[in-house]
Amino acid sequence: MRFDLSGRVALVTGAGRGIGLGIARALGDQGATVLVNDLDSDRADGAADALRTAGVTAQAVPFDVTDHDAVNIGITANTVALGLMDNVAVDEGMLASIARGVPVGRLGSAADVGALCIDLASSEASWMTGQTIELDGGAGTT
Repeated sequence: MRFDLSGRVALVTGAGRGIGLGIARALGDQGATVLVNDLDSDRADGAADALRTAGVTAQAVPFDVTDHDAVNIGITANTVALGLMDNVAVDEGMLASIARGVPVGRLGSAADVGALCIDLASSEASWMTGQTIELDGGAGTT
């Protein structure tokens, strides 16, 4: 394990698939208990089942994140501003062309986002709060 997140609980919104599921997996692989949120309860249940099969302690918690009463449970969060990810539904040729314009030479992945979330959830990042972090392979600097 890169970071030990044992004893921590991570609520991951949009974790029923895609980048959210990648974040949930990354946090769970580091020992966090993962609460899998998705608006679709079947998708949340399926993702939680898949995570448990992979050895992650996970529970589905489907609710609408736009419902203030459902969300108002004392959550502390940072914001991650994502650049272009490799799972967007765009023509492959167009993606390759876009990737050439990113300083690191590729699009981002769910694993890239998960790695940042692991760091933010760790005690090593306890002083970082209330930040917007641009995770874009350097595209914002060109």
